[in-house]
Amino acid sequence: MINNSYQRLTGILFIVGAVLVNVPYTLLIMNFEYPDILREPTGYVLTRFQEGGAGLIFTWFAFAWLGFPLLFAMVMLQTLLQQETVPYLWFGTVTGVIGGIAQMVGLLRWPFVVPILAQTYTDPSSSDIAKESAVIVFQAVHQLGGVVIGEHI
Repeated sequence: MINNSYQRLTGILFIVGAVLVNVPYTLLIMNFEYPDILREPTGYVLTRFQEGGAGLIFTWFAFAWLGFPLLFAMVMLQTLLQQETVPYLWFGTVTGVIGGIAQMVGLLRWPFVVPILAQTYTDPSSSDIAKESAVIVFQAVHQLGGVVIGEHI
């Protein structure tokens, strides 16, 4: 039998995880026009990203990693709900954890890939070919990291 402190910790992790993820999300809304900015032309997105500097990169990094308490809470919830009458509970847990990790990996494109593309795009010494290449690479990485990994998986 699971004790009350384990139940309480599971609930706390769900609450803390939800609150923590919403802090950087709110900052992205306020400072980067997220998610509406994703409907803007790529040049605008890259320029605004470059203007955001290190603070914006840190916010994206935090947004990706602060979901970790939710991953632990999902696994702990399986333990709380484990019964012989629910033989496929593990499938839901594995699916949830894979989904959470996929979202985190998809979000990590912003602090690791986009800064280089934004720097190239906004650098006055960059050629037109380099700027266009940055746009194309951003679109490809955005589709792969955001749509395929972060949203679809």
